[in-house]
Amino acid sequence: MCQKKYEELCEIIRKSGKMCVSFSGGVDSSFLAYTCRKVLGRNNMLCVYVRGKAASRKQTDNARKSAEKYDFPLEIIDVDELEVEQVRRGDPRRCYFCKKNILSLIGKKAGEQEFNVIACGSNLDDLSDYRPGRDAVKEMGVSEPLLEAKLTKDEIRSLSRRFGLDTADMPSEPCLLSRIPYNRPADERMLRQVEQAEKVLGDFGFDVCRVRHYGITAKIEIPPQKFEQYRKNEPQIREKILETGFSEAVLDENGFRSGSLNDSLRIKNKQSHEKMKKS
Repeated sequence: MCQKKYEELCEIIRKSGKMCVSFSGGVDSSFLAYTCRKVLGRNNMLCVYVRGKAASRKQTDNARKSAEKYDFPLEIIDVDELEVEQVRRGDPRRCYFCKKNILSLIGKKAGEQEFNVIACGSNLDDLSDYRPGRDAVKEMGVSEPLLEAKLTKDEIRSLSRRFGLDTADMPSEPCLLSRIPYNRPADERMLRQVEQAEKVLGDFGFDVCRVRHYGITAKIEIPPQKFEQYRKNEPQIREKILETGFSEAVLDENGFRSGSLNDSLRIKNKQSHEKMKKS
């Protein structure tokens, strides 16, 4: 099944003739770029990485290293996502406004180099979560080859391992704005706090983690199986995290949950749907 989907992906890419990839250096976009490079050749594909305030230094380094290792032509565009009012104030649809801005910049760069098809790394699993950014993808006519081929995240990881990509087992790392609750204004200081606090956790061996920014409080999310390891090092971890500017650091007993800030939105959407059914 995985092989059949991969062959379908190759055919989708082949039909494009030329493809510009919205590149992050993560699992999905790296696999997409690798397949484009393989199917179309270097001269018919382009990776564009948008380096924003909400990108960690680690993300930028990963993008550069991946492009260099696999010989992807790479263009880097600098942007300040916080200049977009809806993003800065924490609008629940901030991902839509941010993605629309980013895709506009990528579209301009692609046009300059005569690429008519822009593609992103959306996959089948993305349909199961709150993803307003996909609305911008659809509005702007951006291609979603991995999704079109019905590839899941696990299948993309499996294929990446088959081709020896370093990104195969890379943890997902959404932008730093995803650590700040909706309807709370964000600034660059908060983003850097989160980045530094997550680096502290990474230095203690927690590769999968999130630090949610609740004002003076850093709420730490790690997998439950790592709780014991955390508690053994809690005093040292707390001390280091407080050095980043937080006044307190607390462990979320619910454990790591990707997209946990969307929980409240899911509840509201469910309640709204139930009201509509009753009316």
